[in-house]
Amino acid sequence: MVSETNLAAEVGFRHVIEDALSVLSKHDIDPDRRSYVLEDLANLLRDASRGADLVNRRLLFVKSDERNAFDTFSLLDRYLGYGIDPNWREKLPDARMAFTQLQKNMEVPEKARATAMALLRDLLTTLERQSGMSIPKHPEEIGIAE
Repeated sequence: MVSETNLAAEVGFRHVIEDALSVLSKHDIDPDRRSYVLEDLANLLRDASRGADLVNRRLLFVKSDERNAFDTFSLLDRYLGYGIDPNWREKLPDARMAFTQLQKNMEVPEKARATAMALLRDLLTTLERQSGMSIPKHPEEIGIAE
């Protein structure tokens, strides 16, 4: 069973991803929300990249200041690895570049934009699939027999 805290965090994470996909698709969203989403995902992808470097070095232990990077990588690997997208790690640099340039209001190369969108769509699909049992898409009717 999913705890209320985990459920709220998962729903919030899904909304950030959905908003990021809107930004990448060049749709307008509230400027404050846009700034928050871009910063949040830029940090997430930066930490995931650092975590991937730690994993590539095959360290058995990580320093306490590297723990967040390792945890972020592990989270994304849980959602994207295991057959969903075996090459997701290779997409991190382009996805990071897309969000970094969007934060600076710079034009994003189409390859980086497409890579970031594909990565986020895979992530969103997995989140929706895994939470499908805990958050119904439509209200359920319960019939009570008399």
